[in-house]
Amino acid sequence: MKKIFAYFLLILLLISAIPSFFGEKPALVLNHADSSLPIEPLLSTLIKNQITPLSVENQQDETTLIFENKKEQREAQQVLSLAFPLAHSHFSFVSAAPQLFSQVGLTPINLGLDLRGGVQFMLQVEIDDSVKSLVEATSTNARHVARAEGIRSRIADIDNNGFSVIITNLSSRDSNSIQSVTDHMRSQFSEWKISVNDNVLRFTLDESIKEEQASLAMQQTLNIMRQRIESLGITEAVTQRQGADRILIELPGVQDPQVAKRVIGATATISFHTVVDSSQAAQTHTTRDGESVRLSRQPVLTGEYIIGASASVGEFGQPEVNLVLSSAGGSKMSDFSRSSIGKPMATLYSEYHQDHNNQLVQRHEVINIATIQSQLGSRFRITGIGQISDAQDLALILRSGSLTVPVTIIDEQVIGPSLGEENIQKGLLAVIVGLVLTFISMLILYRKFGIIACAALITNIVMIVGLLSLIPGATLTLPGIAGLVLTMGMAVDTNVLVFERIKEEMRSGRSLASAIPRGYKEARSTIIDANLTSLITAIILFVIGYGAVKGFAITLAIGLLTSMFTGLLFSQMWMTKLWGQDNDKA
Repeated sequence: MKKIFAYFLLILLLISAIPSFFGEKPALVLNHADSSLPIEPLLSTLIKNQITPLSVENQQDETTLIFENKKEQREAQQVLSLAFPLAHSHFSFVSAAPQLFSQVGLTPINLGLDLRGGVQFMLQVEIDDSVKSLVEATSTNARHVARAEGIRSRIADIDNNGFSVIITNLSSRDSNSIQSVTDHMRSQFSEWKISVNDNVLRFTLDESIKEEQASLAMQQTLNIMRQRIESLGITEAVTQRQGADRILIELPGVQDPQVAKRVIGATATISFHTVVDSSQAAQTHTTRDGESVRLSRQPVLTGEYIIGASASVGEFGQPEVNLVLSSAGGSKMSDFSRSSIGKPMATLYSEYHQDHNNQLVQRHEVINIATIQSQLGSRFRITGIGQISDAQDLALILRSGSLTVPVTIIDEQVIGPSLGEENIQKGLLAVIVGLVLTFISMLILYRKFGIIACAALITNIVMIVGLLSLIPGATLTLPGIAGLVLTMGMAVDTNVLVFERIKEEMRSGRSLASAIPRGYKEARSTIIDANLTSLITAIILFVIGYGAVKGFAITLAIGLLTSMFTGLLFSQMWMTKLWGQDNDKA
């Protein structure tokens, strides 16, 4: 039973490793979720430019073109981006193995940024702004609560620690009234500490709430970044938190980072406001033509209610974005529009920019003012966006969610495909040289036993490749190749310990047949202890490490497990099969 399980596992991992040995072909993925894309004009456009794809895979919302080399891949992207501006395109790779493997979900190992080439971004997340937004929102709500109770007030001393509500129509002599207002405020804002000094209510935010708010903002930003990258069609990206306020994003295979940079770093959002006259409280913004417009302070609807967005070209050739609202957003828009037919509503576009002091400031622009002609539902469109590329970017950002805090790209690194290929070649050379030297050493030192060690080592490598292909999210990096080479040496250590123990048993007078099981039994505990100690180290590196350290740790951990499996199970089965019945003592 043990043999059946061992060989079944080996065959399974060998099959999963096969696509990795075939490698990958460069591909170009056209995402046309916003519009249809017929195959015939696409292929004719490429053929006119002397570009012939190896194959075309067409799905409902995307088309994948597979090419022989990266030169054709890059040329095809340049041609198609001009011919089909509504279709987003990005570089990708598909398995060169027979299609049968892809159909059962077996794909090559994911290669990291240093092996495939691509772009890396480091983002600075302004998490303090989430606390500031909470304080500002609470101060506005506090005024509304006071107004509902017939109390006139104003806000003062607002900062990231809290704010003050100054009651203007009560004096310190009205202690009972002030106490009643304070009790009501405490019941409405229970998470805030509220102290009273005469007619001033001081709201103070607890440190634990600040930390919770900052953590929530960071997690929301991480989720939105992953959604934005996924909307670009990049499936092998790495998005992870680094430290308290930074996010590392790696996009393997991406060589033109401009589109990704615009989408990842975008802080744009939209909101809908009523246009008000001079008799009402308002905020003033300008249109693209420089005209001032007075808008209501409270928006009718914000970007958080948008669950779908797509770019298209209107009947007069102008770019537009078609919006889909959530059920709650649809209800709000329906109720508002029903009571506001004939009145103007403005679309306010907001985005963060750096000023001359490198400080992030939010700029607002009215991109559209339309008169409500009928009751609106959960689907409608906005215009006045500019170019079609602007409409596509805005639709993509709205689909993946608007950021609650601004982010800044503070570092950008592009690793060219030629450097990635060079790293792969050097990594493979290191593995091959390590294998050859290990084979020679084992054959010289242990002769026929060395053949078993070499077979176990090859089996070990196949199992490592198979496991890396099967584990979701596992990525092979250049440090990972270093871990693979290190694992090769540690795997041989297992065989060396066993062989030396067998030699000792034979020197004490045992036959080879009886020395083999004895040698494995005596060496087993030492081998397991040594590998478990290294495995604990690899786990620690994986948990606390980032990037290259994680890549090294995961390959090392997998290699340690497979080396114990091949060194203690397969090699013993083969040794027993070949010499288990032999009485030779030499």
